[in-house]
Amino acid sequence: MATASSFVRAETRAAFPTRPRTMREFAEQEIVLPDGPHKGLRYRTSRQPYAALWFAAVDSGRWRRHFALGPTQSGKTLTCFIVPVLYHLFEARETVIAAVPMGDMVKDKWMVDLRPAIEASRYRKYLPRSWPAPGAPPPDALSKNGLIRFKSLWLNTPKQRALSAAPGPRASFPVRGW
Repeated sequence: MATASSFVRAETRAAFPTRPRTMREFAEQEIVLPDGPHKGLRYRTSRQPYAALWFAAVDSGRWRRHFALGPTQSGKTLTCFIVPVLYHLFEARETVIAAVPMGDMVKDKWMVDLRPAIEASRYRKYLPRSWPAPGAPPPDALSKNGLIRFKSLWLNTPKQRALSAAPGPRASFPVRGW
């Protein structure tokens, strides 16, 4: 049976907000590698030396925009795209706009990069239960929960250019309730 003092301590702790985790803390505590030689293991900045510097720069709050260049197979997609998207989606609980260069890359970014990373993590329970087509990201949906929206930076056809003036993304998926 709980005593009055334990109740007061619990309520006092709950009254103070917890410090949000940094992106590096989130990555190392939540991200499980979905493929590669370290499949099934937690993300570690020690595996790629630049990663600790990258997260230090991002977490410093000094810059509003972040750009990454590097050699092939150096983990740029995971460190500089997947982790920030999942951090803002699940840790900050924000709607995320994921920009892709070409509209036809949306399916690849979803199927090859984001979906496997979510499925490998404890956040897989938040994935939508139904899909409009195999492999396709679900269509736009209003949701009070997290949402990933894909936006193409390169408009390939006159129809895409016309649609770009309209509000809304090219593809998105809602994340079920927290």
